[in-house]
Formats: sequence, C-alpha cells, structure tokens
Amino acid sequence: MTYEVLVKRQQHTFTATVLNLPNCTAEAPTREEAIEQARTAATRMIAEGEIVRIDVGGARSAVPLSSFAGMWRDDETFDEFSAAMAEYRRRVDADAAKP
Repeated sequence: MTYEVLVKRQQHTFTATVLNLPNCTAEAPTREEAIEQARTAATRMIAEGEIVRIDVGGARSAVPLSSFAGMWRDDETFDEFSAAMAEYRRRVDADAAKP
C-alpha cells in the first residue's frame, strides 16, 4: 500500500505524519529518519489490525447527485440550453481533433 506522509520541519526535528492513519506520527532529527520511522509505525499499525470497508446506510442515496435529477423538468428553456451545450461540446471535440 502507498500512503501520503506530511513532513514538517520543527525547530530542531522533523515530524512525519501518515495521512489517513490516525495517530501515526513520527519525530526524528532528520527528514529521512522521520519518514522511515513513520513507515515503520504504519507497517506495525497495519500488521496489528486490518483495513476494511464498510457501507454506512441512511437517508443518503448511493448516487450523491440523484437529488438533483429532474430539477429542470418544468423549465421551458432547458431544451434550448441542452442543445447549445451539445453544440459547444461538438465544437470543442472538433477543435481538439485538429492537428
């Protein structure tokens, strides 16, 4: 697995925090040592547990923008807007295809 690490220089040390792993931080005199200690801490944390995905149900839809579906159904200018957007996309695609 690959994780991003935030490295910050303190006054006399470096702090390396493994993002998305709570409380996984290391501090050392050099940047490289801090990163290596963070790698060791992350490896240990993952070895002692497991990463699982869960689905949290509730009122939210599986499709985040689904609440906006149909919001323009009574707008009499929507067909004109949609046609203009399609024409614009055709022009952009045609320009992108030119050498």
